[in-house]
Amino acid sequence: MPVIDDSARTELRARQGAGARYDAPSAPAEDLLLARRGTAFFARKLMELDDSGLFQPSAVPGLTRAHVVAKVSYAARAHALAFDMLTGADTGDYDPNPDIGLAATLPARALRHLFKHSEVHLNVCWRDLSSAH
Repeated sequence: MPVIDDSARTELRARQGAGARYDAPSAPAEDLLLARRGTAFFARKLMELDDSGLFQPSAVPGLTRAHVVAKVSYAARAHALAFDMLTGADTGDYDPNPDIGLAATLPARALRHLFKHSEVHLNVCWRDLSSAH
């Protein structure tokens, strides 16, 4: 497990000021750090692909890399919506069974935005969970 430097976190919060929002003090900081690092790794690999590379076959038989990006993005979105339901937030209308094949046909820029939006939504949900959740 990664080691979290509490003094570095305290210094960062002092630099960011009172307007910044942070994880709850009782949040599983090490687990969230690991999840965020995994997300950052995926994002970096996604951004390393040129647009044509996004539509090449993936290591998963029968799926392009675009399919994988769509599946990961929709899975993150589903987790975020589950957190929203847990906390009583309005989830609005969302298709619980999105068409991954259709999403995989989106232009490269749209696929990258789909991933980024799902990443931000999930991170906000993690940050806003109370210690009871």
